[in-house]
Amino acid sequence: DGKAKIREYLDHRMARHNEILAILEIENSQFTSDEIVAIIYANYPKSLWSSAKKSVNLHLYELEKEGRVCKISNSASEVKWALANL
Repeated sequence: DGKAKIREYLDHRMARHNEILAILEIENSQFTSDEIVAIIYANYPKSLWSSAKKSVNLHLYELEKEGRVCKISNSASEVKWALANL
């Protein structure tokens, strides 16, 4: 069923959004996307983490566009993310 598959995809996407937000809620923390990947994908082979990082970054950029997260540092080597002050 096509509609059910689309709903499943959207539910998974929203769950990942919420998972990233929950990580950033930990004592007003700041995390790099690598650190977020290490938490979310801890039980997956590290060989998958590069692809996972691309997905996490897309979620972070979308959450930033929605005003829910923001970049804290933007040096050439490291970007940290935190919850936006709403």
